[in-house]
Amino acid sequence: MRRTMRLCAGLALAVTFVVFAIPGRAQDTIASYPPPPQYAANPTKPFDTLLTADIKWLQSKITDRKRKRRFEDNNLRLPGNDQKKTQALIDQLDGELKDADAALAVLKAKQPDIAAQRQLVKAHVTDWITALNAKAESLRKDAADAAQRAKTATKQFDIARAQADEFDDKQNADNVDKEAKALSDDLKAAGL
Repeated sequence: MRRTMRLCAGLALAVTFVVFAIPGRAQDTIASYPPPPQYAANPTKPFDTLLTADIKWLQSKITDRKRKRRFEDNNLRLPGNDQKKTQALIDQLDGELKDADAALAVLKAKQPDIAAQRQLVKAHVTDWITALNAKAESLRKDAADAAQRAKTATKQFDIARAQADEFDDKQNADNVDKEAKALSDDLKAAGL
């Protein structure tokens, strides 16, 4: 019994050393922050709805970027890491955090500058619509690829999997299109 416990403890210790001895790699680039998931339109107050969505989006972006910055800070301390790349990523994250904090301060000001708020909301929502349109286009391309795989597959299981992928991609693309349309409709209704 003791022999087995010692063996297990030794293996656990070895695995721990291997996991912590392997240096982490810094990411090469920081992916752009995605638009908010599932925007809920309100036709009676379109600007207020967009403003609320923008504030929540900025808050979640700040949280995400702070988490990524801590990750890159930890990577900077690891031996064998490319410190110039990691420092460049940290600088990029610091810039994004500074911009997001400034935008959030404008949107949540006690005595807001309405023109600045409207301009920020319009810029962010326009970026979201562009990102959603690109995502829908990518999903449609994936659906076309899945349809092609279904046509060329010889096994029934592969055909069924490709057809399911095609159906899912088309459905997701339609949902993304609906969300982009809701955002653009609210943008027009708000007069932006």
